[in-house]
Amino acid sequence: NCRMAGVKFLSAGGSGSLDDAVSSMQYVSATGFKVSNNSWGGGGFSQAMFDAIQAAGDNFGHIFVAAAGNGGSYGASYPAAYTCTNIIAVGACDVDEGLASFTQYHPTEVDIAAPGVGVVSTVLGNSYDSYSGTSMATPHVAGVTAMVYSLMGGNDADVVRDIVLNTARPSAPWSGNCATGGIVDLDAALDATFLGPKITLVSSVPVEADPNTPLGVQITIDPREDVLVPGSVKLHYRNELGGWSSMDMNHDGGDAYSGSVPGYGCDDTSGFFLSCQGVTDGLVQQPSGGSANAYSWTIGTVVVAYEDNGQTNGDWSVETTALDGGWNRGVPVNCQRGDPPADFDGSGACWLTDNSSADSCNSDVDEGSTMLMSGVIDISGVQNAQLSYARWFHNSFGASPYTDSFVVQMSVNGGGWTTLETVGPNGADVDGGWVNVTWDLADLAPGADTIQLRFTASDIGGDTQSVVEAGVDAIRVAARECDDQPVCPGDIDGSGSVDVDDLLMAIAGFGDDYTVDDVLTILAHFGSNC
Repeated sequence: NCRMAGVKFLSAGGSGSLDDAVSSMQYVSATGFKVSNNSWGGGGFSQAMFDAIQAAGDNFGHIFVAAAGNGGSYGASYPAAYTCTNIIAVGACDVDEGLASFTQYHPTEVDIAAPGVGVVSTVLGNSYDSYSGTSMATPHVAGVTAMVYSLMGGNDADVVRDIVLNTARPSAPWSGNCATGGIVDLDAALDATFLGPKITLVSSVPVEADPNTPLGVQITIDPREDVLVPGSVKLHYRNELGGWSSMDMNHDGGDAYSGSVPGYGCDDTSGFFLSCQGVTDGLVQQPSGGSANAYSWTIGTVVVAYEDNGQTNGDWSVETTALDGGWNRGVPVNCQRGDPPADFDGSGACWLTDNSSADSCNSDVDEGSTMLMSGVIDISGVQNAQLSYARWFHNSFGASPYTDSFVVQMSVNGGGWTTLETVGPNGADVDGGWVNVTWDLADLAPGADTIQLRFTASDIGGDTQSVVEAGVDAIRVAARECDDQPVCPGDIDGSGSVDVDDLLMAIAGFGDDYTVDDVLTILAHFGSNC
């Protein structure tokens, strides 16, 4: 059940740039590829490349299989030499499982070996030929990794990587020359793909819920190749102290289980996750990661004062001093020069700097600034509102990378511009990737009736130009309304007790604001306290 795609960033002669290699990693990450075969090498350490590989593993479960290099030397070449936790570095063995004369080797930098001498493969013209190199060994391991991944379903990348490495067949020549001391073994790897219990959430998780309202939870558990440990099916819910409490789930027959999460107050943080134990597989959690990745929802009701997901031009305006690359709205073209491959929220469109495939995709901000400014946003009708937006900024390509910035500013009640954040010229979030940012307007703009936003991307940081790409999407001003104060029947003056003052108030307003039923309620609860 594997599908393959060629992600080309090298010329026919085999040359290319690290910038294009980074773009390739961003592409396979954004499109959901779980495994990449990297039969290429060269160049020194690149922080952008390291970050792209590690982000692919952390955010998308991607495993990066890389050739150790053909220098016949001690130590791996880049990219196999990166210390990212999702890399498998591959050396080449000959037909006798010895070290190929050209392979690079190392007890920690090289992970595993695979056939790399005289390997027959397809060539252009509907034919075959024989080649040698760690570039021929690497696809063996990438194929094994992909096959294991396809059988393991939703398991994490580290589980799949561990299976491939832990099932290597020991081989004396490789002892001390690679981390596993052996050769990749597909048969052993498949034997290790034991399918433990699988938890499926049947009930839904609300986006928001009223305070103090319990949430019913229904699940099914398929033991698959394992056996459930009796009494191990647990519902874990966040308690009032912010920690986690657990309860046994009811077995409703067959593979069905149920439980209930207690209701949360307005100031509580919601959340639950599920777990069970397999006799062989051990602990299984849903969602993966348990408490670190729990289901959650908003307590109360979200009131949206303003929302824009890039579907229309609305009342946004653009001012540009740059020679090229001004803000425009549309579906990302994705020229792979640091621009977004897609919008943030899945609606299709967003705001982007330039967005053109013309001139060989040479689309970015050039020699100046471009400013995207919202219209006036009325926030007077919401209390304790939060401002959120998704931003994209990339500045690691070109002759002068990491020299430019992306600035977000806000104007309150028509006043001057205050900087909310400056992204770049180096540090975090300058290598692309959508970042969702949230601000509390009660802190930034107390008592404000209106705000305006301005997003500025600039190419002014160096004598030689860098590639500047930016994006904005999912702009929203919203607040949470929640009232979990107990209602006291008959306490019409809100004093916390039902007394003569409530009765006098009801009599004074009788016929206008209050009825016989109100008076009867007061008399029925007279003397009670809330």
